[in-house]
Amino acid sequence: MTKLSEALQKKINDLIDLAKAENSKGEVKATMKYLNQALDVLPEPKGLYEEGYSIVKYIIQVCLKSNQLDEAESWALKLYDYGAKTHDGGEKEYLHGRVEFAMKNMDKASKLFKTAFEKSEGRFPPQKDAEYIKLLL
Repeated sequence: MTKLSEALQKKINDLIDLAKAENSKGEVKATMKYLNQALDVLPEPKGLYEEGYSIVKYIIQVCLKSNQLDEAESWALKLYDYGAKTHDGGEKEYLHGRVEFAMKNMDKASKLFKTAFEKSEGRFPPQKDAEYIKLLL
């Protein structure tokens, strides 16, 4: 992955910290604003930076938690453009599968969880996620 300058890294970290603070208060709109700002600060191509992957992953989790499923799906599809070299162990498919599961698209969720399971050699979905594991059977 490509490294950011120290100044740019600090700016992104500060925005993520603001997003986390807002998220802890349940302020979804403000959380998303800061996460999008952090993503906007990243140079192109954003997918080369570890931070881009982490931000998009966080956006998906916020969208799922706040039941913004269409937005979560949009970001889940974008996640495949981030962290291509280092994050190919099933996590992308797992997160995308969680979105499809929440949207009641069980066929898609099942396929994604199976791909995640194979790529991760059984790490995804985690054992604690029994509802997802049922789709592997």
